[in-house]
Amino acid sequence: MASITTTSPPAGAPPERHPVDEVLAPQLMVTYGLQHVLSMAAGVIAVPLILAGVLKLSAADTGYVVTSTLFICGLATLLQTLGVSKIGVKLPIVQGVSFAPVATMIAIGTVHGHITGLRTIYGAVIIAGVVGLALSPIFSRMLRFFPPVVTGSVITIIGASLLPTAAQWCAGGVGASNFGAQKNIAFAAATLLLILLIYRFLPGFFSRAAILLGLVVMILVAIPFGLDNFTQVTKSSAVHVPGPFHFGSPIFAVGSILSMILAMLVIMTETTADILAIGEVVDRPQGVAGVGRGLAADCTSTAVAGVWNTFPCTAFAQNVGLVAVTGIKSRFVVAVAGAILLIGGVIPPVGAAVASIPLPVLGGAGLVLFGTVAASGIRTLARVEYEGTANLLIVAVTLAVGLIPVGVPEFYAHFPSGVRTVLDSGISAGAVVAVLLNLLFNVRRARPEILTSTPAPREELLVLHAERRLTLDEVNQLDREAFVAKLGPIFQGPSWAVERAYARRPFASMIDLRRALQDELFGASPEEQLELIRAYPRLGQLAQPDDRAAEMGISRDDLDDLMAVSGLRPESLHDQASAGLDRLSPEEFEQFTALNDAYAQRFGFPLIVAVRAPGQTKETILQSGLARLQNSPRQEQATALVEIAKIANVRLSDVVAEPAEPAQAVMA
Repeated sequence: MASITTTSPPAGAPPERHPVDEVLAPQLMVTYGLQHVLSMAAGVIAVPLILAGVLKLSAADTGYVVTSTLFICGLATLLQTLGVSKIGVKLPIVQGVSFAPVATMIAIGTVHGHITGLRTIYGAVIIAGVVGLALSPIFSRMLRFFPPVVTGSVITIIGASLLPTAAQWCAGGVGASNFGAQKNIAFAAATLLLILLIYRFLPGFFSRAAILLGLVVMILVAIPFGLDNFTQVTKSSAVHVPGPFHFGSPIFAVGSILSMILAMLVIMTETTADILAIGEVVDRPQGVAGVGRGLAADCTSTAVAGVWNTFPCTAFAQNVGLVAVTGIKSRFVVAVAGAILLIGGVIPPVGAAVASIPLPVLGGAGLVLFGTVAASGIRTLARVEYEGTANLLIVAVTLAVGLIPVGVPEFYAHFPSGVRTVLDSGISAGAVVAVLLNLLFNVRRARPEILTSTPAPREELLVLHAERRLTLDEVNQLDREAFVAKLGPIFQGPSWAVERAYARRPFASMIDLRRALQDELFGASPEEQLELIRAYPRLGQLAQPDDRAAEMGISRDDLDDLMAVSGLRPESLHDQASAGLDRLSPEEFEQFTALNDAYAQRFGFPLIVAVRAPGQTKETILQSGLARLQNSPRQEQATALVEIAKIANVRLSDVVAEPAEPAQAVMA
């Protein structure tokens, strides 16, 4: 593939790394990493404690399982964040123990009993991890079944499903003798309030570390009130490295293995949703290859977990919420969190301290974290096209089915255990329903004509819009919903510029309408502008479809389906086809691919060019892109906004007819 060589930027303007690859100062890495560990503390030890109680393990055996869990979760997090070869997605994902197979493991442990039950669980976990690893390349190619309508629904369910857990922690934890005591709820409320006040009023670092600071302060406040359990710290040995097969050789029972493999498929579904969710949060959306690497790390960690005396691993959704709240997107921060977990596994007092955080305090923080996960899902759903589609129905049914186990935990009590493994997890049940409904209503619908026919020349593409153009009077008479539906596509992705421009009706002229849209575009916050910029597609991405399909390991039909649901709107296809970017030669395709890659690496967003502007050809677009590689990031972000304004200007003329007399104004 052709390569692009860029010269160094001027002094004082070094190339900016993507926030995911940013390495912070050591003290910040440790601080933010510790914040991740504290936010997941109760969740990471909950499963081993639940199973230890069911299997009636001794205090010593329970402690060993807990420290083994911390040790493996640390290794799994390092594998996921740093990556080894083709294993690990290299995103800020914390790996913990999955709740999905708890019912299955309880059933296995109950049948076989005590240590024998534990060894049978470990045997099933090992085989399930190996099978999952073998299936991960196939599973990752199902990415086209996870468009925003699916991922947004599932992410919302993830957050909503976790909120009852946070509420239980606020009350003191299920089974606590003082569950629901006013003191517990008061501490949870105080923790929540403190986090909000820190986030609102303290600057910079303190605001981003609001969760950690809130937890530390409230832990100290809780000690005089007897909510702590730090006596366990002094009883722990100084150093102990967990070893494999501590409880004896694993037992491989066919029935247990089959049940665990089913649970593993559920875990892989949840992990896929989490990978897609964190990709959206950190502005590095994942494709087939990225999801495949993430699943490979998940399944490898699960297989090793069975050897090292613990349970299946998965991406922890609550840490996705922490990344969204703090804005700290560095995967190396999460790698530090993995190292802290690892230390907690070999130095039992550290693990005991993490496990001793008062649950009401952790619950107050959990309300923020889990609520943020749900809000991230709602934000994703805001990008879904509802007009003229069944997407609203898909979201409605998915949320309904996914939240049944949250509201009525015993709803599926009389179903077979294998079926309950899926249905008792609102996340997995919702994911299955969302995928099936999307398959029914969207994936196999007729593809856009541009994908199945010979691209038309520019003049013909413009004519496509002539018959359905509105007059300015008709635009002024539209209600808000219709206004956004008609004019929203002039921008790629979010439609906030159009939504805000609506408030400035009636428009006296096309100049007035263009000025309103331009004011909203250039007056938006930097975060909104960057979100909009990153929504635009790569130049030439619809060229060489057969080669692209072969490279991705999917069929041409599957590629067309993926393009149809990936956000590549017909407007973008029309624009690029008008400049011949759908008809690149192999050499031209390599040049544009190299340019796109170099540009994205340098600036963290796609190269945007108004390809329908007068005089634009493949050659001029390529030359312009190469020249823009020398700009500073700030210059290029401003240039991208100008190009977006030009694109919107042309697309607006496709939707709204220009009056005969007034001169056309150019939005730029």
